[in-house]
Amino acid sequence: MIATILPLMTSVVIRTFGWVILMGPSGPLAQIPGFLELSQARQGLLGTELGVNIAMVQVLVPFAVLSVLGVINGIDGRLREASRTMGASFLGTFRHVVLPLALPGIVSGATLCFALSISSFITPNLIGGAQLPVIAGFIYHDATVSNDIPFAATQAVLILAVVVITIAATNRIANARMK
Repeated sequence: MIATILPLMTSVVIRTFGWVILMGPSGPLAQIPGFLELSQARQGLLGTELGVNIAMVQVLVPFAVLSVLGVINGIDGRLREASRTMGASFLGTFRHVVLPLALPGIVSGATLCFALSISSFITPNLIGGAQLPVIAGFIYHDATVSNDIPFAATQAVLILAVVVITIAATNRIANARMK
């Protein structure tokens, strides 16, 4: 639990700068054999999709874990015990008892991570740079560099609409499954 919550105590900017150091051409990851073959250039993983994905996973995993953990802790232990008593293996108990009951937490964690990642700005810009533009980066550019405030506002509203529609759809699916 401490390993999950501890990264949330540090700013996303600080964590991302840590990843910049780790993924840079002279960072510790560059010392791993085969690392330069994994990265497409001598710049390490900076400016690559893989680098952005690794950093984004580290930023978003605590939110998913906490969502799922809250639901799993709420599952009555007697259900797992009854499944094991009836002869189910550990994997069978997980597949037929725990996973279906944890599905609302998995869906809410995935939805939360989607909503946070679609509007993410700092991590993709610091790790990916100009080579990998993201939607939030386009909005920032249109609002500050191009000074096209109406277009930036339109893009922001579209992102909001996508997030609201996604949340409404997952909520509707979850409510349909509960009936």
